[in-house]
Amino acid sequence: MEKFIYKIILIIFFGSCASSNLKLRTNKPDAQLSVVLPSGEQKVLGVGQIDKTFKELELSGPFTVIAEKEGFEKQAVFVPKPYLGAEVIVNFNLVNRENGKSMESQSSQTNQKINDTFVKGLAHTYSYVQQKEYGLAHSKLQELLVNYPDFASLWGLQGNIYYLQRRYDMAYESYNKAVDLDSSSLEFKNMLEKVKSLKGGG
Repeated sequence: MEKFIYKIILIIFFGSCASSNLKLRTNKPDAQLSVVLPSGEQKVLGVGQIDKTFKELELSGPFTVIAEKEGFEKQAVFVPKPYLGAEVIVNFNLVNRENGKSMESQSSQTNQKINDTFVKGLAHTYSYVQQKEYGLAHSKLQELLVNYPDFASLWGLQGNIYYLQRRYDMAYESYNKAVDLDSSSLEFKNMLEKVKSLKGGG
């Protein structure tokens, strides 16, 4: 069975643009970028870099974005259903399969089986966040963390929820846990620094 790194995109609801945007970046300009829809249909978007609206791409979500290149480990990122004004940015850092062996212990935690219960729970969590029902979102997320305590992206998502509630101390702890589990994530590190400055200024 082919193994690949599976993560969850972390969406912070910034800005007030009139449309939802999807920005995809890879460290390999010739890497193929595609999406897998809930129906199982796979749609190729292009190579290396994508910067378009969801409407232009005819996407409504949720869906999975895949980056792949021959000789490199395939990576996939789950993207929840976007909403008006959301900007989704995904940065892929493809790793050579030979070098990837040294990362096996780190990436094995994100190679867990993503079953229907997980995907539905994640979708409900994002739905509650979009409705600003942060308490319900947090409760649903805790159910996921019980079964996936080493899934760094869930801790990052928890940090997002606390961030939106302006509970910066709790957000800092969550992002810090996410960085401990996935030290390669620039998104976690950037948010960690952001809430650290907000804590200091609060």
